[in-house]
Amino acid sequence: MKKISELLLKFKNLEHPDAKKEILLKQIVESTGLLLNKKQLELHGGILFIKADSYVKNEIFLQQEKILQELKEKLPNFKIKKIL
Repeated sequence: MKKISELLLKFKNLEHPDAKKEILLKQIVESTGLLLNKKQLELHGGILFIKADSYVKNEIFLQQEKILQELKEKLPNFKIKKIL
């Protein structure tokens, strides 16, 4: 018979779904100075979708490489391919 701790190992490293959004939001605000909230961010399959006005999206797109590079340095196991 397995111990309970062995059965619960797969749940040990679970994160709250909004935890990644908080990290992304903080990085975007630091890099661009734009104010966003978690409701404007969606993460699907390594792509970050931003629901905001076009000027906000354009500013983030212009600084996309910088944002992604800083995220890669701070969190190497956090994979984001693009920001749309």
